[in-house]
Amino acid sequence: MADCLETLRLPGDRLPDCPVIHAEMDGSRRIEFRFVGLSLSAPSRVRYRYRLEGFDPDWIDGSDSRTAHYTNIPPGPYRFHVIASNGDAVWSPDAAPLAFTIASPIWHRPWFAATLFGLTIVGVLAVGQVRVARSRRAQAIQAEFSRQLISSQENERKRLAGELHDGIGQQLLIIGNWARLALDAPPASDQPRSSLQMITDTATESIREVRALTQELQPYNIEYLGLSEALDTMLQRMGDASGVIFATDIEPVDELLSADWGINLYRIVQEAANNVVKHAQASRAQVTLKRHPHSLHLSIADDGRGLPPGALAGSSGGGGFGMRSLAARTRLLGGRHQVESKPGAGTTITVEIPIGPARDSHGS
Repeated sequence: MADCLETLRLPGDRLPDCPVIHAEMDGSRRIEFRFVGLSLSAPSRVRYRYRLEGFDPDWIDGSDSRTAHYTNIPPGPYRFHVIASNGDAVWSPDAAPLAFTIASPIWHRPWFAATLFGLTIVGVLAVGQVRVARSRRAQAIQAEFSRQLISSQENERKRLAGELHDGIGQQLLIIGNWARLALDAPPASDQPRSSLQMITDTATESIREVRALTQELQPYNIEYLGLSEALDTMLQRMGDASGVIFATDIEPVDELLSADWGINLYRIVQEAANNVVKHAQASRAQVTLKRHPHSLHLSIADDGRGLPPGALAGSSGGGGFGMRSLAARTRLLGGRHQVESKPGAGTTITVEIPIGPARDSHGS
């Protein structure tokens, strides 16, 4: 604020006095006014009164002090007045006031509120767009997974139809032919006995093929062996067929899971073991299944080549179909899984599945 020089005539003085009003304001909205009235007859007896119009309801007696302090003055227009008295206690007329205006803080101004409101709306819309995009991306991933699952099921149906036609169908045809030969053979011939033996052998082979096919559709040995032993048997067979050594440490968990949950756990282990055999280029894998008070802890660790960078996206539902299938089955069981891998350092898949009260809370 600029200085304001006003002429203030004090009675009894022959020369006009010149009071000086000076105002300063700092960043904390503190204002200091400095003023002085000149008296030639008795300068030590000069007294002052001041008033901040718009803030003070009445005049304030400042005695002989030549300063006035104000703090936290609200925004708006103001006028500062000061008068002085001489030694005879006669007061001078009011000098011309010092007018000034305190501006509102930037956050109190209408345009700031409008701008802030606009930015808030833009932020909300941006967050909404991000969420919509993520939701659409998740839906697209799920739709693609469902499409691949349906395609896989259809291909499996075609494969099984071919197996039944080419395998079981041909063997049943052979059984029918040998039965006809036995019926057409002369009574004294050895042909019926030979035909019956061939029928028996072919039927036994057909039963084996049927069991092999049903094993792929439904792990029937869970019912006869129990889940833990069925897992151990399946892993040993995969090891014998592939050359990968599957070391197992599987605790008895048969009574902890329902039939459907047991099959899903079986498929999770089977899918992880298939990945080891088909993709890991491993020589050894350790499969561990431990029971805890409220969960089952499954670990499949191999010494293979590991996953390339970016392939771990499969652990969250992306990546290869096998990893997404494993993730989907784990979510179905209300569990969680983690994949840790580095190129050349093998891969470890861990799965935790709730049991008991924890399982019930997932709606099993």
